[in-house]
Amino acid sequence: MTRSALRRAALAAAAAVALSTIGTGVAHAERLAFTDRRGDVWSVDLDALVEEEITSPEDIPFEAEPKVKNGDIERTVLRHGRRTVSVHVDFAELRRVGEFRGDFLTFRTDTGARRMVMLFAGQGLWRGGMEVIRPGAGEILDCGATHKIDYAENTVDLRFPRACFGEPRWLQMRAESGWARLEAGRVYGDNAHNRAPQNWQFTQRVFSN
Repeated sequence: MTRSALRRAALAAAAAVALSTIGTGVAHAERLAFTDRRGDVWSVDLDALVEEEITSPEDIPFEAEPKVKNGDIERTVLRHGRRTVSVHVDFAELRRVGEFRGDFLTFRTDTGARRMVMLFAGQGLWRGGMEVIRPGAGEILDCGATHKIDYAENTVDLRFPRACFGEPRWLQMRAESGWARLEAGRVYGDNAHNRAPQNWQFTQRVFSN
């Protein structure tokens, strides 16, 4: 798959799964760490989305997938330093399967700035490509963000200069991960904090040190 095709597929998966997170950890200055129990992956049948009348995210026909390990988030660490913001995610399993996988983060700050981050990978680009997006106009920001997907260690790391967020005093995050078997018409997803398929809250504030 080409980079543009992976990006379109990742956007479609994010819209289909429509997951969010709520923070449960305790913020220690610039660091917030939280865990997520295993066995809480959910899936969506893409054909069902087309056939059923979906008028709100609550109408999406999620199915629990307790035996699916791939993409099951175990632990997330958000750090907000003087110069950089970083996110580390541990998975129960992270494999090169299906047509693509993606990580979807949303940030908001004390200045009112919002950023969407999309890390997408898949056939022909398993090392991944990342975009930092300013919501609304959909502007892609070239602000020096980097990433690493380690399939051997089952981890994802993302790193951003604080300038990507406008040098905020504090920020909050919500995050989810997903992957797809498009030929089977199914998208799988997990959020970082709870066992439900949907939650619309951000983490607590994480301050720069």
